[in-house]
Amino acid sequence: MTSLTMAFRNLSQREQILLLLLVGVIIGMGYHLFRYQAIKADLWHWESEVAKVQADLKAAKVPRDPPYERSRLEKKLAKLEQELQDVQAKLTPLESQFVPADNDDALLTLKLDISSLAKTTGVDIRDNQPFQPDIEQKAEQSTAAGTPRTLYEIFLHGDPYRRPLQRLRLVGSFAGLQRFLEGLPRLPNKVIVLLFRMETAGQPIAPGAPQPLSSTIILAL
Repeated sequence: MTSLTMAFRNLSQREQILLLLLVGVIIGMGYHLFRYQAIKADLWHWESEVAKVQADLKAAKVPRDPPYERSRLEKKLAKLEQELQDVQAKLTPLESQFVPADNDDALLTLKLDISSLAKTTGVDIRDNQPFQPDIEQKAEQSTAAGTPRTLYEIFLHGDPYRRPLQRLRLVGSFAGLQRFLEGLPRLPNKVIVLLFRMETAGQPIAPGAPQPLSSTIILAL
């Protein structure tokens, strides 16, 4: 090391400067060569990763439903469509037996026929008015929840089969009420009994006389 120092000192100032510059260049080139190789290795790694991902994407295929699954769903759909057609085929002639829901004159005639039937069967109509139920929201909730709808809910909420409803409070003997119910299907136009509730009339009667009964009936006209 001392001999190198002495040799360096024996050089002229110009030679010393050139030697220092040469050493600096060598060191700089070595450093950059080291960094370049490291960066080059990183680039090669990421280029390989990108190429691998691209190859995977090209090889990937969108999965399809198994043929047997699609066939099963198609058969189920065809069965449901057939069931719907069968129901509509049964409801269409049934609907034609009702009076048109938007025909006020026909509805009035039907109500008069019901009153006439009550008179001929010995039943007294104490109350007769359109029925506006307060359970519409409950019925819609039960339908939305998947609960099977009753006939009452179908005629009340099931467009296009919604029908006008009429509530009657009747008073009469058991035989008279029975004759009234049996006479409803023989009216010129069809009516559907959606609700029938019977109880004693709660009025004084003579000894041995039949107990009058009170009933509430809801009809789909």
